[in-house]
Amino acid sequence: MQNEPALEDRFVPVNGVRLHYLDWGGAGEPLLFLPGNGEPASALKWFAQRFYPWFRPLALTRRGMGKSDIPDGPYTIDQLVQDIHGFLDAIHIQRVSLVGHSLGGAEATLFAAEYPDRVRKLVSLDFLFGEELHKLIKEDPCPSPDYAMAPKEALKSVDVYLDHVRRTHPYAERLWCPAMREMFIVDLRIGESGAIEEIDRSRAMSEAMQSVRDKDPDFSKLAVPMLVIVAIETQYRGIPPSTPPDVKCKADEFQAKVVETKRGIVRRIQRQKPDATILEIVGAAHHCYITHEEATYAHILDFLRE
Repeated sequence: MQNEPALEDRFVPVNGVRLHYLDWGGAGEPLLFLPGNGEPASALKWFAQRFYPWFRPLALTRRGMGKSDIPDGPYTIDQLVQDIHGFLDAIHIQRVSLVGHSLGGAEATLFAAEYPDRVRKLVSLDFLFGEELHKLIKEDPCPSPDYAMAPKEALKSVDVYLDHVRRTHPYAERLWCPAMREMFIVDLRIGESGAIEEIDRSRAMSEAMQSVRDKDPDFSKLAVPMLVIVAIETQYRGIPPSTPPDVKCKADEFQAKVVETKRGIVRRIQRQKPDATILEIVGAAHHCYITHEEATYAHILDFLRE
């Protein structure tokens, strides 16, 4: 993009933790991007930069992730919401529009509910509150190895590690791109000797997701304009080619249940908040800003400009 500012890692102390963030600057209204669980702000930089210079994009890495500090805790969703509040205070932003993907969508929604005077508009990318969806995930016939640490032999080099990731994460392999690579490469710590260590983020990731399951916000009380983009995956997120046919069949059935459940939750949101804008992107993966970047970008931009 022409006239794009130089982007540097920035850090700010918030609630006793040093948080990492990106700031494109500019004179536009602040637009804060919040990434999914386990993901750094830098995974969103290819998408977020598209909103410059009409907006001032920022992206925040939550505690325990990416280049932010890894404290002993807490990692609850309530703490993450307070970190957003502290972050905006620390960089002197009074009012902001929020774009949250996955867990970031939960953070953004709960922040807007608690601090409506700080939020201009709210965008949630494929996160839906609902215990029924969390319960359904337990039926996944091919559960994702999200919290699994790489074996020692996969840490011989960065390339070997990334090859391991792509072999063992079919979903990541299907979506592989610079943003997806960034989500994994940030989990490596390379010592002065060149030795590679994988950072264990399992506690931060699991504690955040466990705590968000207890939340059931009343959208009728959400005062800010809201856009919800729902990814309707028409195929299972990705399974190895060697998967037996009976398991593939179960995966297809599971995916159909996920879609039905998501649409049921959407209907509940529509009843509670009739003025919410809710859009489906059929065929999009959970990371809709990767698989359907143009549609996701256009929907968000139209909403923000209304």
